[in-house]
Amino acid sequence: MTSRSLTAEPAGHAADRSALAGARRIVVKVGSSSLTSIKGGISEESLTALADALAAKRNAGAEIILVSSGAIAAGLAPLGLAKRPRDLATQQAAASVGQGLLMARYTQAFGAHGVTVSQVLLTAEDLMRRSQHTNALRAMDRLLNLCCPTSTPSTTVRPPRVPSASPWSPARTTLRAFPSARRARPAWAPAA
Repeated sequence: MTSRSLTAEPAGHAADRSALAGARRIVVKVGSSSLTSIKGGISEESLTALADALAAKRNAGAEIILVSSGAIAAGLAPLGLAKRPRDLATQQAAASVGQGLLMARYTQAFGAHGVTVSQVLLTAEDLMRRSQHTNALRAMDRLLNLCCPTSTPSTTVRPPRVPSASPWSPARTTLRAFPSARRARPAWAPAA
């Protein structure tokens, strides 16, 4: 079965939003600023509104993949941190605490609509080795039939952010493109 995928363009680009209505698969990338309250931490209102919209699309038959930042923001309050830390070790600690909290909030918000979410943690290395890439594809295909896969970047183990002008910046990584481009040639496959 062939599915039509659509990845929405970032704000500021001319995205064809009318195509979203008929898309079979939708990949949504949500940054921390879209989930964070004015006081810091995760905004229940924003997270619930996001889950309401995505669950409605899922319940209408679309395959939804959520790529969500916000683990660091979710971990700040439980650790007693007033603002985002500057040092990598404390960012990693906050992400480690926040990851589970963020997924628990998504589980509750989507669950109100009868939609189950799963957590998908991928690294670049997972997509560079053929067996791992194949396993990730198989798992993602199966998850799409069962629930709403939610990918949360693994801030706990990833290196510090690289400036966004770099081709290796988080906004340009293969990890974000992987769910919607599953039929694309992987790094290990020979060119056609």
